[in-house]
Formats: sequence, structure tokens, C-alpha cells
Amino acid sequence: MKKLTEKSNVSSARTCKILQIAMETLLEQKPFNNIFVKDICEEAKVPRATFYNHFEDKYDLLSFCLLQLEKELEPAEDKYFTSNEYYSALLSNAADFCIENKIFLRKVSKLNNNNVFISELQNHIATLILAHIRDKNKKKHLLRIPAEIVAEYYSGALIAMLKWWINCEENWSKDDLLKGADILLNRKQELYY
Repeated sequence: MKKLTEKSNVSSARTCKILQIAMETLLEQKPFNNIFVKDICEEAKVPRATFYNHFEDKYDLLSFCLLQLEKELEPAEDKYFTSNEYYSALLSNAADFCIENKIFLRKVSKLNNNNVFISELQNHIATLILAHIRDKNKKKHLLRIPAEIVAEYYSGALIAMLKWWINCEENWSKDDLLKGADILLNRKQELYY
């Protein structure tokens, strides 16, 4: 984004929010691959020039939308001593978001399954996890495998659990989800019957 005056920043933030809402509305209606800048502008009722003043393309807008989501999901760093506590907090925040937005997420998940949207969401979660790993291991090199692999593994697991939970017809509570995640994260024997 261009450097703007304070008054312009308020206007710019408002425009970005309008474009974000338009993107979210369109994601409920069709797959991300079938959404075009023209569609976003029509939905937001803004000229294409306005869109391009704020974003390079629809992928840039999607990144912006996911960064906003990241802010809601990211656990407060100072509260968690272990990685498992951090992953559990991340999943708990994501579960709260899913509960609040279940209908929207169900539509988006079905329309965008195995699509750029899900892939980008996983990348953003992997980035959060990777930053956490690097922060916790600044002076120590405790990992036996690259941090990037760990981040991809856990982000994939979290996305898979959330996708299942959003689309699940069973009435699995948030507590059930978190207990299941704890079992998986800690590879407890309870996993097996």
C-alpha cells in the first residue's frame, strides 16, 4: 500500500474493508478461481481503479483478507510455554472463529475445497506457526528437522481438523475438538481403541 496521510489512511482502511467484504461474499457464491477483479468491484460498488489503488490483484486482496483472519487467530505469545500449548490456543481461536462463522465457512469450504483459498489459508497458518517456532528457538537449535516442515505439518493438520469439523454433521463440541487435537498433538495412546 502507498504511504498515505492520516485522513487517507481512514479512507483507505474503509475501502479495504469494503473490498474484503465483497471478496468474502463472492467466496460464498463461487470458487476463488472463478472470481475476477471485475466481480469484486461490482460487488463492492467501487471502480476498478480504486481496487488497483489498494491491491495488485485478487491474490493480493485474498492475502489481505487472510492477514485480517490471522490477527483473530494468533494466540498471545507470552502466555504459552510449550509448542503444544501454542497449537492448542491457535486451534481454540480458530474453533471460536468457526463457531461464529460456521455457515459462511461451510459454503466457502465446499466451493473452495482443494483450491487456492484453502492453500493460502494453510500457508498463512504455517507462517504463524513458523514465526512461533523461530521465536521459541532463537538461541537453541532443538529441532531435528527443519522448522518449515513442522509448520507445514501442523498447519495441514489444523486445516484438516477444522474442515472436517465445519462440515461434520455430528454434534462435536469445541471441547471435543480440542481434546481430539490434544490427543493427536501429543500422539497419546488414547488415539487407539
